[in-house]
Amino acid sequence: MTRPLLLLALFVVACSSSPPGPVSACSWPADLDPSDASAGRCTAKRHRFDCEGTGGVHELCLSNLPDRCEGSNPIPDTTFTCHDQCGPQEYGVVCGRVGPSNVSSEPPSPSCRAPGSTPAGVAFYCCPCGS
Repeated sequence: MTRPLLLLALFVVACSSSPPGPVSACSWPADLDPSDASAGRCTAKRHRFDCEGTGGVHELCLSNLPDRCEGSNPIPDTTFTCHDQCGPQEYGVVCGRVGPSNVSSEPPSPSCRAPGSTPAGVAFYCCPCGS
């Protein structure tokens, strides 16, 4: 008798637990959509990752993937663990470029916060969704 009750209890628990929800939607101004980032203008994507690879290597990136940078692994045989520097109601922005540029690396909105930059003048921001 206890075995059928145990199976029933496991079935009820398994059926009542809900799967994790989708990543919340987030919007940003259309002029931040990636097109020609080589000019150094600000671009946005859903996540702003700081990734640490084996051997202490770091990679900073914007990505629409939920857990890693887009594209191929920049360093063969290196595994990266990424952490989103923006909150669930924020999106990532990168402004500026390496080398001389007349493009501002100022945030696209005063409500953005700056979790990091590079010595070359590329600035990363987290901005509230919808702003």
